[in-house]
Amino acid sequence: MLDNDVLHDFFSEQKGQIVCITNDLSMVRTLRYSIASQSKAPDDLIHFFPKPETATQTLDKLHKDKTPFIVLIERKINGEKTTDIILRISRLYPLACLLVVGSNITKDLAAFFYEIGTKAIINKPVSADTLLKKLTACMTTSKEQNLTSYVRELISSANSTEALEAINKYLVLTPDSSLAYCLKGDTFLSEGNLQQATKAYERAIGITRYYTEPLKRLAAIYKYTDDDKALELLQKVDSISPFNPERKIEMAEIHLRKGNTDKATLLLERGFKQASQEFSLSLGDMAERISVLISNKIPDLAEEYLAKAIRTKKTFTMLDLHMFNKLGMIHRNKKEWKEAIEVYKKALDIAPNDPALYYNMALAYHDGKVQSDVKRCLGKAFDLDPEFYKGNEGASYNIGSIFLEYDDTKLATPFLEHALELNPDNDKTKKKLKRCKKQNGVGKGR
Repeated sequence: MLDNDVLHDFFSEQKGQIVCITNDLSMVRTLRYSIASQSKAPDDLIHFFPKPETATQTLDKLHKDKTPFIVLIERKINGEKTTDIILRISRLYPLACLLVVGSNITKDLAAFFYEIGTKAIINKPVSADTLLKKLTACMTTSKEQNLTSYVRELISSANSTEALEAINKYLVLTPDSSLAYCLKGDTFLSEGNLQQATKAYERAIGITRYYTEPLKRLAAIYKYTDDDKALELLQKVDSISPFNPERKIEMAEIHLRKGNTDKATLLLERGFKQASQEFSLSLGDMAERISVLISNKIPDLAEEYLAKAIRTKKTFTMLDLHMFNKLGMIHRNKKEWKEAIEVYKKALDIAPNDPALYYNMALAYHDGKVQSDVKRCLGKAFDLDPEFYKGNEGASYNIGSIFLEYDDTKLATPFLEHALELNPDNDKTKKKLKRCKKQNGVGKGR
């Protein structure tokens, strides 16, 4: 099919669209010229966005409407790497044809882009002829693409029988299609037939040794039955596409189960180093994941990654408060009360009206024997919510104990009483409450 026929079919018949994410005006001109030289595509079918975040609404709509679309995205925009965005687009819009444009893209990073579904990598400077060839390749729907879309739709609707029939018919005509066998494995997997799924994936691997998808699918199966086999498969994938931090974490998890903490630590260091080079937006999330993964086996290292998560995360929400509370507690347990205070102060930027944060700060100041700040922070917590401690035995006991230590038994009493209501068998609470009542004169004269 000639280029102009392909363009006409894509824009006029399929109503396809192009989303170009770039701030390079020469790139925009090249794209316009390459298309205009072959077809009169309406302007409203080609979208230009100088920033990735401005393209989200359009991408969501095209995906929701099941409109065929191509995403052309720059490797760097305003000097910032877009690897995070490229990965996100590949995951959220798997049927979009993804083209990455850039210069000095390493072999390992290129392998990663192809692994996550990038159709082509276009090196700059880009000629109109080269760009047109890449675009028309995206616009030409292959038989394998049709099969993939059809089978995935059948799997999602739990119609595995028809999916297998379609795959087997395709294999009669194309017996050496590793993609077809991978789809066959996916279909058997959707039925819970692990044995047949394994055979299909192994056949796909035998046909095309550098095709990573069946290797990853097979590794996922063995992950729950055979750690050594899963690790072997993941290592094969990693040799094909080495620049994937997520896989380093996956392999480290297996090594931790096997008790190989040194190997796990090394893999996590490599993965985090890779992520720091390319995945600035998700680096904090990755550090948090690592911290949780190793918290029981390598607690000291878990603390380091938790601190890294807080340092490197770009934005925080209320859902992230647990990280600050956890790191603050780690510092307090190590008698580093000043460091704990700094962590809680940073958390106040996220949740300035959270009484629990002021309560935790009060405990840290209490560790440092700074009575004035203990009272100030507790006062702030009660101003925000006079009943924040209700239903929490630990908080009630701690507040009561602090006031008792400061010889304010009248203030201590209701908190200790509430703690005892929640746990009537706590002997420590009973003992402290008895002290309070004695000093308050309760029971005298009877």
